[in-house]
Amino acid sequence: MSKHLEKMFAKEIEPTQQVVAQAYFIAQANAFKRANKLPEVDYWFVVEDLGEYPYEIWNVTTTFGTGEIHFKQIGEVMNDEEYSTFFDIR
Repeated sequence: MSKHLEKMFAKEIEPTQQVVAQAYFIAQANAFKRANKLPEVDYWFVVEDLGEYPYEIWNVTTTFGTGEIHFKQIGEVMNDEEYSTFFDIR
């Protein structure tokens, strides 16, 4: 994983504007979906190093009001089979 991502996930540096915009978009989409009783979506980062396993999977969320971005590692996959299982790819 790049040093930049490590620092961003550890909250040592601010998230990029692209990450902020995407997190806000997902939060707004989910507010609409909740209001209309539709399934919500998640914003995940899949972090790989030059296509080599393991891949780390991170969930990205935001807090309404403060707009703070939160990162939480939700998984790690070691090969194509685990990747397909994690993402329910048939």
